[in-house]
Amino acid sequence: MSIKPLIGLFGLLMIGCTNPASQKGKIIKISSAERWAGFFVDDAYVKRAEGYDWVGVVTSLVNDSTVHVSVRSRADQKKATCTFDANATILDDSTLTAQVNGATIYFIVRASDLIIRAPSEADEMMLGYFCSGGASIAGKYKRQAQPLDEQQVDKTIFLKNLSLQNIFFEVRSIRTDSIPLLTVTTVGLKHHAAPYITPLTDQEIMDAEIEDLNADGSPELLIYTSTPQRDKPVQVIGFSVNKMKSMSMIAMPDLRDNAEVFKEYRGHDECRILENRLMRRFPLAGKSKEGYPIYRFITYKMVEGEAMRRFEIESIR
Repeated sequence: MSIKPLIGLFGLLMIGCTNPASQKGKIIKISSAERWAGFFVDDAYVKRAEGYDWVGVVTSLVNDSTVHVSVRSRADQKKATCTFDANATILDDSTLTAQVNGATIYFIVRASDLIIRAPSEADEMMLGYFCSGGASIAGKYKRQAQPLDEQQVDKTIFLKNLSLQNIFFEVRSIRTDSIPLLTVTTVGLKHHAAPYITPLTDQEIMDAEIEDLNADGSPELLIYTSTPQRDKPVQVIGFSVNKMKSMSMIAMPDLRDNAEVFKEYRGHDECRILENRLMRRFPLAGKSKEGYPIYRFITYKMVEGEAMRRFEIESIR
């Protein structure tokens, strides 16, 4: 396939998102990080000292079009009731939306509260998938100034479940007393694989995706991590399944090792799978058009290597 359609699609998904429009087609001024970032809790939170179970939501601005939404619950007395993570797209000045496991979820963010709902009964049922005991992440949560209670809240920093071709992955990072740990658990391989565990030194997970990049009938899993300041290139931790039997890592070149690619880099890059390619974009330092940043696009193709599969740069734009 020509790279041009891929670049075009990437532009629609990522460049187009830098100038979001409302459902009426009017341009909406992007709200500040302070508006989108917040802590929200259910009614039971104020009774937590009495032993009540509670659920909270944390939102944070990822970029000018995306907000990360985390749902966490009490976990100091028993297993956490609800755990959910997703990157949601800004629709207008108060509405976010995310597609998770085929379901559409809306997040209505207001000055005093946040509402999680779905547009249909089928999608509404999916909101209970992320909770146990018949609970659901749907409902209204009150905004509060302080972070969720650190002594009680679930220590999970990031959690995402992905599946393709009957192979299942759980990507999880846990807050520890020292360095957060990334754990990747796999189910469905012919040969049992122990969980992959590694510390995330100065890194946090931005997202994870799954796709069959080489069309061999076995999936690849890509995990994207970055510094909290987003001042260094996104790191790609990749795994490739070998004929549905085992799993090995994918080598990824360091963006900083390529002078042509890295010039004018100023941080805040993003990675995303588009069809069978890995795409990276970042705003060019000191360059803009009509007030919007100009981006550099890098296309990577996964190829067979001598020791392992690896990504190599296919095009720069």
